Amino acid sequence: MSQNNKRLQKANPEKHNTRAAQQDSELLIPISNNTQINLSALPEDTKDSMLARYAEGTIDNAVVSHKLAVENTSIAEKMGNMTHTVSTASEAGASITVTSTIEDSMGRTEVILGNTDTAAKGKLTRSQRGDKDNIMLFVVIGAVVIVLLGLFAAMGS
Repeated sequence: MSQNNKRLQKANPEKHNTRAAQQDSELLIPISNNTQINLSALPEDTKDSMLARYAEGTIDNAVVSHKLAVENTSIAEKMGNMTHTVSTASEAGASITVTSTIEDSMGRTEVILGNTDTAAKGKLTRSQRGDKDNIMLFVVIGAVVIVLLGLFAAMGS
């Protein structure tokens, strides 16, 4: 509570109730752990607008935070399942390599687990990483270039 409000409360305790103190605290918008913006000197419409923007931002942050938590849990569960699969196969004496590439709002997560030489190297192939195979595209472009060169050579002679 500000010094002015404390003075008002002492001078007129019946006029200064808890609602006024609550309204006073609503005039401070926290923008970090140690920083607040004081809106008390602003016009009412500006205060209302800034409080609405603050509320929208708080809701947006909560939504993003929840989405990230869900994605994190999903990745952890998938990796736990992969680890269990590798463990079970290893106990049975089988060779296994399990790979996964996960892209989400946190970025890209590449995982390779197993008991094989491939897994020990820890390098994903292009297809395991989810990269496109452009070999056919290059073959088609090369064929088109060869046909066009042949046509130009035939026309020139």
